[in-house]
Amino acid sequence: MDDDMNAKLCYCEKGVEVVGQPSLVFIHGFSSSKSTWLSVIKHIPDRYHCIAVDLPGHGETVGFNEEYYIATNVVDLLKQFFDRLNFIEPICLVGGSMGGAIAAMFAMKYPFDVGMICVLSPPPGEEYETDMVQQLRLGKYHVILPETFKQYYALMKVLSKKKIPFARSLAKTYFKIHLRTLNQHKRILQIAFEYDYPNLGEIYRQLKYLMCPTLIIWGREDQIEQDQHFIHTEV
Repeated sequence: MDDDMNAKLCYCEKGVEVVGQPSLVFIHGFSSSKSTWLSVIKHIPDRYHCIAVDLPGHGETVGFNEEYYIATNVVDLLKQFFDRLNFIEPICLVGGSMGGAIAAMFAMKYPFDVGMICVLSPPPGEEYETDMVQQLRLGKYHVILPETFKQYYALMKVLSKKKIPFARSLAKTYFKIHLRTLNQHKRILQIAFEYDYPNLGEIYRQLKYLMCPTLIIWGREDQIEQDQHFIHTEV
């Protein structure tokens, strides 16, 4: 995907594209990966073409330099990727958290490539930032990037209303995997606050100009994001 032959954008795919029916493209959130969507995709009927992609700095996508951690550059990278896939129909773009913001940005920049978007719990802009975001701005990255197993286990409870269904021993295995990318994800977060976060409010205000069907969803008991930053936005 990049001029550097070592840069590889990884994705998974289910089904084949059908004329007259949009492909469903899923974009994960910060410190996540395409695997986040697998439990969703498996319930989608086989007649739908589904793609989930690993963003730069996440999952199995490798070789991209730090300029591709900036959301606007990610949008252009996705455009290149979609062009290579040569979709027949405008796609349905689904994004969660950071991926939701990227989906919205993509739809605004490349409206003819998108037939509809679904934005799940997008991060708030500065005007309506949450207590958690305020902590992150102060460099307290451990609130979403735990550095100890105790912090990691506590975060898992925050991220899921249901009781964690697996043993601490398995959680420790996941924590070890998490540590491998900890510093890289800290850097992505730093770049996001420097380049992307200050512009989110304006991006959300522009959503009202989108011509494609747009669905915005939050969980009622979401403890990470809050929806009040959209209440005063005309969509």
